[in-house]
Amino acid sequence: MSSSGRLTRKSQLTDYQYHGRALDTYNFLDFTMQTYEEKENHRLDTGILGDRASATSHGHPSHVHVGYEVGHPEFGQKTWVIQSTDNNCIPNFIRRWFLQYDNEDQVDLHSAMMLIILKPWRKLEDLKLPLQPW
Repeated sequence: MSSSGRLTRKSQLTDYQYHGRALDTYNFLDFTMQTYEEKENHRLDTGILGDRASATSHGHPSHVHVGYEVGHPEFGQKTWVIQSTDNNCIPNFIRRWFLQYDNEDQVDLHSAMMLIILKPWRKLEDLKLPLQPW
């Protein structure tokens, strides 16, 4: 449910699109593997881009917390936590396999999928220029 009480659907692409500026260098794959979502009230500060890296818990530094940008249904309610560098995560893609690059009918879609997953972006237009070929 959004902060205004509206029922919304959960979307990892929407979450990625409205990630805080501290995650701008993360591609979609990094975002899904190296962060997790947490309720806002777990944060120590009230800034849009929270940073608890300097706080400690039992001698260990806390993780960096990054809020959503304005426009996300859960802005102000949830935050993204950047996991430690020793985190091990294996992606699990729902499809049976990625589209084949050597299939002429699927080359453009395959290229678009790879760009969405591996290139940092905020809106789909950031992936390639209008006249730029795949």
